[in-house]
Order: sequence, then C-alpha cells, then structure tokens
Amino acid sequence: MFPLWLADHTGVRPATIDNYIRHYNGMVRPRFGSTRIGDIDERAVKAWVADLDSGAIRTKYGEPYTKGAIKTGVRRLLGSMLRYAMRRRWIMADPTAGVRLPRAPMQRVDAFTPAEARAIADAAGKLRTPTGRPCGRPMDRLIVLLLASTGMRPGEMAALDVRDVDLAHGTINVDKTMTKAEAGHYRYVQGDTKTPKGRRHLPIPPFLRDGLEELVAGRDGGEPLFTSPRGERLLYAQWSKRVFRPAMAAAGIDPDGRTLTLYSLRHTFASVAIAAGADVKTLQELMGHEDATVTLNTYAAAFADRRVEVTGAVSDAFDDALGQTPTDGHF
Repeated sequence: MFPLWLADHTGVRPATIDNYIRHYNGMVRPRFGSTRIGDIDERAVKAWVADLDSGAIRTKYGEPYTKGAIKTGVRRLLGSMLRYAMRRRWIMADPTAGVRLPRAPMQRVDAFTPAEARAIADAAGKLRTPTGRPCGRPMDRLIVLLLASTGMRPGEMAALDVRDVDLAHGTINVDKTMTKAEAGHYRYVQGDTKTPKGRRHLPIPPFLRDGLEELVAGRDGGEPLFTSPRGERLLYAQWSKRVFRPAMAAAGIDPDGRTLTLYSLRHTFASVAIAAGADVKTLQELMGHEDATVTLNTYAAAFADRRVEVTGAVSDAFDDALGQTPTDGHF
C-alpha cells in the first residue's frame, strides 16, 4: 500500500519524499510491511509505539528513535496511510487515532554566540590549505555573518541571485531555496522556499552593507550571489565541509556540550532576537516559519529563559506605578 500512498503525494518536495521512504523502511515496514491493512488494530499500533519508545526498534545505526521521529512515523506515515485507506473505503476507521504518543521533551536548539559567529567568519576569510596557501575569501566571511544575522536557511542563502539584494530599500528578497531535483538523487535546483507567502524581505544589517555592495557591483542580476571558487553556484553542504567546519576549528570554538552545525547560525539569529525581546509573530515572519506554533515549539526553551527577565520588568513597572500612586493596601 505504501507505493500507492506515496504516489498520491504529488507536488511534495523530493527531499520530503526521501524522508517518508527512510522513515517507512526503518519504522513502519519492519512491523507492518507484511500485514493486511484491515488487520492493523489499535492494540497492534500501541505495542509498536511502545517498542519504538523503549528502543526495542532502532534506527539502522542502532540508535533509539526520537520522540519527534516516532510522531512522524505514527501520524504522518502509518496514520496518513490508514486515512488514505479510509477515503477509499478499504477500512472503516483509523486505529492510530486513539493512540497516545510519548511526550517529547522541550526541544533544545544549539546556537553560537555572536562573538563565536564573528570568530568563525573571520577565520573563514583567512583559511589556508594544508600546504599554507590562502584559500579563504571575503565572500566566505560574508556568508557566515549573513546566516547568523538574518536567520536565513543555508539553502535559501545558496539560492540567492544578485538581483535579490535590494540596496536601495536595504532588504534581501528570499523567495527560493536549493532543493533536490528528484527523490533519491543529490542534484539540486532552485525551488520554492518554505515561507508560506512564498517570499519574505529581510532587512540588511548595516555591517553587511559594504560587503554586499562590493559583491554585487557590476554583476548581472541573474547571476548567483554566492559562488564556489570556480564561479559556480554555491552548494552549501560542500561549502560547509570545505569552509565552515575548518573555520569553526580554526576559531577554536568549544562546543561545550552543544551540537553545532551550519544550521546553528540560523538558531544564533533566533536566540539573539528572542533575548532582544522579539515576539513570536515577528520572529515567525523573519524566520519564514509556516505558523507561529512552529516558532514557539522550536524556540520554546529560549522563550522560557526570558521568563525571569520579563517578570522582573513587569514587577519593576508596577513598583514604579505603586510608588507614585497612593494605595489602600489593595491591588
């Protein structure tokens, strides 16, 4: 049934299809791949979820599945397949509907500090080959700072064209990303970004303006903004391996228990914005999330860290007000 269900997902990103196939082969197929669709009941689903949660069923690398992966397997794969069968009247009910999923802990996203991002950017611009030949470029430094100060996704950065930099209005137009050309292959093309409205306009931080002006000067608007040393459009996964990771090492960044990747630069922007007082809705629009719930779920810990600060500010405001207004002991 899985091939029929998958074929029904027209217009879905190839990378998403790959994700469905990977989760199906690892989680669903071993337990239900040879089971008749009408024989899958709530008891069987609950036992399967318990085995996933306990680690009795593991990934191909021998690791237990995360709570998020279990939710994907139950709701977005098996549950969706069963609802597909219901629409075709092959079964009467979805046995996953009443199954409670293990509660996921508050998601933690690891980020760099602004000082660490600056150190990585500086190191990226001064990188040398193992033989001592300079290979770092001003463009590499600019990429690190751009990702850390705008919250742009790496794929969105790589998809930028020269025309997307609007110096007159001080914004960068983000309306596409680098995405897989087809499922199962690693050839990338420009595709639509995840932003619900299709595009967003990100303000250019003042400290990036000079670098961007120099980068776009005299170039055709349709050219890729960021390029490889050969002048081709940048492939961010290769750039991360060739530039970002060596720059992070050269900068002497201590992970200190954090899981730090290129994507952590996006989290750096979010964490700094939240610390500066950004509300969920504004952050959602800047990050290009589908809705504010995604933003809140992703950065719940960062927002929670501001509770004491916010409560203190409210308390100070009332202290000032109560100190200036006579009271009778009642609030």
